[in-house]
Amino acid sequence: MSLDELLAQEASLDAEILAQEDALRQLRHDRCLVWRQINALRDPIVRLPPELTAEVFMRTLHSTHSAAPSRTGVPSLLLNICSAWTSMVISTPALWATIRIDFSCLTDGLRAALPLWLDRAKNHALSLYLIGLAFDEDIMSLLWSHAAHIGSLDICLPVKRLPHHIEEAELWGSCRPEHLPVLETLRINHSDVNGSTRLRSIPQLLSVAPNLLEFIFDRLDTNPEALTDEFILPRLRQFTFGRVHSRCFWPGANEYLSLPSLEVLTVSAQAMSMNDLLAFLKRSSPPLRTLIFESLTFYPDDLFPSFQLSEYLTRLEFVFANARMVEKILVPLTEDMSLLPHLDTLILESPHSVFESFWIAVSGLLLARRRRFRAFRIERILPASKDPLLLSPETLASFAELVEEGMDLHIDDNFR
Repeated sequence: MSLDELLAQEASLDAEILAQEDALRQLRHDRCLVWRQINALRDPIVRLPPELTAEVFMRTLHSTHSAAPSRTGVPSLLLNICSAWTSMVISTPALWATIRIDFSCLTDGLRAALPLWLDRAKNHALSLYLIGLAFDEDIMSLLWSHAAHIGSLDICLPVKRLPHHIEEAELWGSCRPEHLPVLETLRINHSDVNGSTRLRSIPQLLSVAPNLLEFIFDRLDTNPEALTDEFILPRLRQFTFGRVHSRCFWPGANEYLSLPSLEVLTVSAQAMSMNDLLAFLKRSSPPLRTLIFESLTFYPDDLFPSFQLSEYLTRLEFVFANARMVEKILVPLTEDMSLLPHLDTLILESPHSVFESFWIAVSGLLLARRRRFRAFRIERILPASKDPLLLSPETLASFAELVEEGMDLHIDDNFR
């Protein structure tokens, strides 16, 4: 056989090998498609109703820490399982709607992934968690372009290198939201439980959120931007003004802020005086249902005028409160049934010592209001001595009677 004939035969064999390899690749591809169909039929996730499948995927977002846009974390990781999962994950906007951004450690990956996340969230209400002192203007501009879909906004200022005064321009840059029509929850604080930082533009931010339902304002100072005219949040249902041992300062808020629909109020003694609280309740006349005092330092007698302005109140809580002071509140509530007539739940969390006289006052109140009272809880308290306090037989008997009647009665394990 000549050289030319051998070369021609080699070329023919090469062509046949290529054809066979193409056929083999096609067969493997077809087998992969069959595998996918088999897996889809066997996959219990795929057989679930779409809403349950979405709920299973949502459980992978166990915290906001896993919500930083990236190509390697959840939910992006779910895209690598199979085509069926990829289709379901991409078609579940809620998976992409919780976004956490720490501006102190921005990455190129986050910048690249953020537009994709916002696009996949579609029209689902966004939950944004923003951490930092100076917010990147490009990112804020992108976020505010989706302002019509922001339903929850958390702003946390970090502890480290925290200046005393943060100007608005330093935080927002030149970007400001013009309208937040579906924003329902706004939380603004900084992570130092013993600190406070001055931050402007709070009223401006509130003014563009007409449908706000919950506002938490903690460890911040808005001075010098004080309220000087009546400021109404017509739909706000829950307002938290300070926490235990935290200082808040909002000049003019106590005098001009009006919350006519408020149902749940949490107030710290370091943030609002009793006179301010009374003025606020008189001005707003809210249908208050729950009143929570953090770090109670008010004299008991000063509280009763606020009770008279809260006729619809059903739940009263004292956090980090002196049990002796709470005891002086319980006695008038026992003797005067017209005071907080709808009260049915009382909760006390206190690290202070509790004496037998307190339990006598508690049992007297619960017995006097037994037809209405549903729950009494006391937690994180200390007995008057190192040994667990042995409640008197009379007190135990009254508590047992109330429990038999269906009252939710919970007492810290320091007692028996």
